Amino acid sequence: MLKPGPTPAEPTRLGGLRYGVYASGNFGKNLLWGALEVALLFILTDLLGLSPALAGGMVLASLLLDAVLDPLIARQSDRSRGRLGRYGAYIVLGAPAAGLSFALLLALPQLGISHPAVVMAALMLFRASYALVDLPHNALLARVTSHSRVRARVAGARFFFSSLASLTVALSIAPLARQGGLSAPLLALYGGLAGTASAGVLILAWAAVRRRDEPPPAARMLSFTRGLGALLRHPPYLLAVGAGLVAVAALPLFGKTLLYLTTHVLGDPALASPVLAVGVAGQFAGLPLWTWLSGRWEKARVLQAAHLTCAGAFAALLLVGPAPQHLVLAAFLAGIGASGVYSIVWGMVADCADDVERRTGERPEALAFALAILLQKVAIALAAAGLGLLLQMAGYADAPSGAAARTAIVATNAAAPLIGALACAALLSGYGLTHARHAVVIRSLARRRARTS
Repeated sequence: MLKPGPTPAEPTRLGGLRYGVYASGNFGKNLLWGALEVALLFILTDLLGLSPALAGGMVLASLLLDAVLDPLIARQSDRSRGRLGRYGAYIVLGAPAAGLSFALLLALPQLGISHPAVVMAALMLFRASYALVDLPHNALLARVTSHSRVRARVAGARFFFSSLASLTVALSIAPLARQGGLSAPLLALYGGLAGTASAGVLILAWAAVRRRDEPPPAARMLSFTRGLGALLRHPPYLLAVGAGLVAVAALPLFGKTLLYLTTHVLGDPALASPVLAVGVAGQFAGLPLWTWLSGRWEKARVLQAAHLTCAGAFAALLLVGPAPQHLVLAAFLAGIGASGVYSIVWGMVADCADDVERRTGERPEALAFALAILLQKVAIALAAAGLGLLLQMAGYADAPSGAAARTAIVATNAAAPLIGALACAALLSGYGLTHARHAVVIRSLARRRARTS
């Protein structure tokens, strides 16, 4: 057995600026994804007039399509050896398509188009286009660096840009919000501007690390079935992915129900903007803490601490109730926790791909990210459908401000995220791929590649 030791230097280390430009791709993605996380269900029910159950089902179906496409893209990218590398062609094609389809989707209320078939087609087009860029950009994290601690810092930088996009979304809600909900003309304007900016940022993010967009020397890519089997037999991967899918299903319900809460419970839809902005401020405040801790604690312990921070915020909100000042304080504390929750897990997935390569001699890089993303999107889809069904059962369609609907909104806003955060913290107790163990993995791979080169 290899003794733990220093991780070998990478053959072509990238400069800090290139790491940063790569990480900025999360800004481009979250300008689109973040806006839909906050407003999509509300747009479908309150601007397009669809029933909550139908809207939830449409979100579910579109996310399932997105999830199904991820392993297909992973399988094809594993075979790609073109002039643009393994992932470049997908990003260069997918980024403009995602931007255009996002703009079309947000323009539907202004265009007066609300037929369910047309709305569904626009939503499916966006999800398919987004899948072309999401998986490749995430999988590049395993290529830009092989150092576990550097990955933690790059993952932190990615989340910084995600938070910057969340702040942009939050500040955009203020001019979009009107007493009755959202302004359709301004929503369409945001769609066009955000779609254009997203496409440009994502292409630049890939171009900055283009020279690393190749498989490592002597690495063979696992077939889909063998790769899937290897990942499903890898306990640290299962725990990291399991915690990730619970987190993305439960924690975002706070934001997804915020427009419903401020509009129909508190009677002030414009309040959503400052609450979201304060949550993003919490993310910025927490990110240096989690990045600093990631260099000193194990990733799993840091992730547990982040989940427990979120749990504290939601528990307090349940106890004191959703008054405006309580929402603001809970959003800030939950934002601090969220900056750790969403920044660390992808570095863990990349570390697990390295360990599977050490065990099997073949690398499931794209598949490791594809499976994680697939399961997360299925979880997000089920959560969205569940929220729509819950609102339907609570009589939201007939009485959006009725007692039953208000109770369902308030409970979903805090109770579901609290349960999810506690479940994630419990799952991560068994994660065993430490910094020291990962250093052993990288040294073993370096020796193997040296023998075969």
